[in-house]
Parts: sequence; structure tokens; C-alpha cells
Amino acid sequence: MACPAKDAPTMRPPNVELVQSSHAAFRQKTVYIVRHAQGQHNVSPQFEFDPPLTECGLKQVQRKRAVTEMIGVDVVLVSPLRRTLQTACGLFPEHVHVVALEDLRERVEESCNLREDTATLRSWFPRVDMNLIEAGPDKFLSRFDAPSLSGDRTDVNCRDEETDGEVIARCQKVLASVAARPEARIA
Repeated sequence: MACPAKDAPTMRPPNVELVQSSHAAFRQKTVYIVRHAQGQHNVSPQFEFDPPLTECGLKQVQRKRAVTEMIGVDVVLVSPLRRTLQTACGLFPEHVHVVALEDLRERVEESCNLREDTATLRSWFPRVDMNLIEAGPDKFLSRFDAPSLSGDRTDVNCRDEETDGEVIARCQKVLASVAARPEARIA
């Protein structure tokens, strides 16, 4: 699959809409929200467990790296999912601290939003600080049926989808984490 041409690199940072916050800790911060590049789950009819980026996604990351270098952030806070870790490590220069946060992820209702175990993630992404995610398998794994006897991890059913209240609670934890960080420029 060819990458869309509209993803051509830009030589200036994109327009950024500012969001006003009454929370004092956010007044001195600039927060950039970055979506992961194209993941396998974005093009596959089946939701794969913790899918990687596609070839197109890897190209998208390469083309956008110049923009993130121009923005210059102090720290990158990232979901512990493979596609987001690949995106963050590819987009941001080696000297930028990358920290995985367990609660920074999409709603847990599909297996593509489950992460690999911590030891595997550490081996794949040694640059990423994994100290703020729970050791071992994904804490949300218990909400899903076990994979079929064939071991096909695309064939798992979510028995207990996250509620709106649970998602909001995770978002509040992430916002508190951002507010507590000493860095001023956060992606």
C-alpha cells in the first residue's frame, strides 16, 4: 500500500491551537499532542494484539521527524503500545527523554489497545523509560478472553469494555502527571 502523498514533509511547525487552562501548573507548559503513525490495525480487517506500524507508518514517521526537531520538546510522554513507541522513538531525537505512561492509551475495547509485557517492551525500546508502567503483562488483559487454541491473537473478545468513567479517570491521571512534570515543553 502506498502512503498518501498528502503526508509530504513540511518545513515549519503546524498551526497550533492553544487551549486555555485554569490549572496553574499548565500555564507555564506547552503540550503537543501527536497521533501515532499508521498502524497495522488501521488497515487490517482484524484487530491485532499490540500491532506495529505499517511500512507506510514508518515512512510517515521519517517524513515528520524534521518538524519535531524544529519544535524542540523537553520530554515525550507516550502510550506503552508498540505503534506509539515506534512513532515516538522515530519522531524525536535521541537526546529527548521518552517516558511510557500506562494510562496514556486509547479506550480498552479491542485487542489492538493491549500492550506487550514490560520485559518485551524494554527489549524492543531500550531508550524508553518504562518505570511508570506496571511490570509484567498488560493490566487490561484480564478483560479479554484467552486467545484461541491456535494462538491467534487477533481472535480475542473483550468481555469487559472500559466504561466512560474509567476512561475519564485515566485521563485525569495523565493530566495530573503532565501537571506534575518539571518540563515546560511536552509531547
